[in-house]
Amino acid sequence: MKKKLLAALAVGIGLVCGMVSVPASAEEITEDGYVIVSPEELDEGLVSGNEILETESTKLTKEETFFSVRDIRAVGNRRDFDVTNGKQKIVLYGGIPSCTYTTKTMQNLYSIYQYLDPQKVEFFCFDMGSNCTLNVQQYLEQAGMSTDVFVGSRNEIDGAYNMFFKIFSAGKSMGVIDPDTSSYRMPLIAYIDGQGNILSVTTDSQSLESLLDKVSACDMRLIGTPRNGVKNATIEARFSHIRVQNFVNRLYNIALERGAEEAGLNNWVQQLESGKANGANVAYGFFFSEEYKEKNVSNSIFVETLYMVMMDRPSDATGKKTWVDLLDNGISREYVFKGFSESEEFTKICESYGINRGSVKLTQGRDRNEGATRFVARLYRNVLGREYDVPGLNTWCNTICDKKQSVEYVSTVGFFHSKEFLEKNTTDEEYVKILYRTFLDREYDAPGLKNWLNALKNGKSRDEVLMGFSQSKEFKEIMAKYGL
Repeated sequence: MKKKLLAALAVGIGLVCGMVSVPASAEEITEDGYVIVSPEELDEGLVSGNEILETESTKLTKEETFFSVRDIRAVGNRRDFDVTNGKQKIVLYGGIPSCTYTTKTMQNLYSIYQYLDPQKVEFFCFDMGSNCTLNVQQYLEQAGMSTDVFVGSRNEIDGAYNMFFKIFSAGKSMGVIDPDTSSYRMPLIAYIDGQGNILSVTTDSQSLESLLDKVSACDMRLIGTPRNGVKNATIEARFSHIRVQNFVNRLYNIALERGAEEAGLNNWVQQLESGKANGANVAYGFFFSEEYKEKNVSNSIFVETLYMVMMDRPSDATGKKTWVDLLDNGISREYVFKGFSESEEFTKICESYGINRGSVKLTQGRDRNEGATRFVARLYRNVLGREYDVPGLNTWCNTICDKKQSVEYVSTVGFFHSKEFLEKNTTDEEYVKILYRTFLDREYDAPGLKNWLNALKNGKSRDEVLMGFSQSKEFKEIMAKYGL
């Protein structure tokens, strides 16, 4: 069994470019199915400077059976091959530099790697051929590539070897390696998360565009400036496009709690890239879409979602209380959205995605003056005994803000002479108690209530009593509290 399993490795890695076939499935291979052999133990001249993996199969020649994993840099620059260190990884297995499919793809990946943060993403290339260290170094120098993509001292060979079979097995499951013949074309590439989970596997020569698609799909975020200073126009354009896509995808994921549909994603991206829309416009489109409205979320959830989308963090208790209080007292959700959209946090979010933040315009009367809105909402509750209706609230707020009528007029004639109030047919006692709550901001006191009721009984009109309350010191203090 050991010989059969090792043969699977040897033919699977393929030391020539082209389709290769593996006679045994990757799932069968165990850790004891290989041996480490130094170059001195092989025929002289077969390899130079490599640490290798050799099968014991007599059916394969030594040239077809070893797995070289070496670190060609100075000792102080070596890295461990640790797939669970929290960093995402791109791992390539292929013939370097003997296989043109591998080297072309590797050069494309190297260009992309310069646009990735090495503190978050690592790139490893493993030569699966008999290429000596000098050949690899010369190839890298000619290709303008640094050696920081190569690892593989004796301490790391087990991890690289074992990961190969995990990747090979995943490739079969994902349909990129023929499940019947176990054949594929080099190179074999895997995209791995920080916990060692394989996210995606590809084989064969890969274009720059297709590699960028994979990097984006695996949430490996590009940075704006290449670390080696060598700019690539294709990557630069793709970087910009991917950032815009990520901005829109983020809105789908957080605001609508689902993934994007292709048509919708493309539409929003096109609007942002063409300049027809900005960050605030697009975010507004999500929060005030029919889909979001149909969620019928509470003011508390609405504000919490704004914090996550526009500030990229959960709410703080004080801030959330302030925003929810505004919504509970007549201010529109559009007003609160605008406040978040003009925050420093959202500005930085837009900048990180290369998007113009922009702003939105408010059109409702209730959003013109926060104090006036709170004041009128209070009149609805105290005088009419119900919550405001938006059209009515907008009308009264515009009346006050445009100075068409005084605050006193709105509070007295406007509400107490309204058809809705008159149709309540309140008793004198009910009427006076409402006046206490509206103009004095408290419940009645027994002596005061008695005096006002006697006044009405002795001929004073309700309007005279109303004016008496509206001209009180307490009501002036109430108006001042609302900035009116």
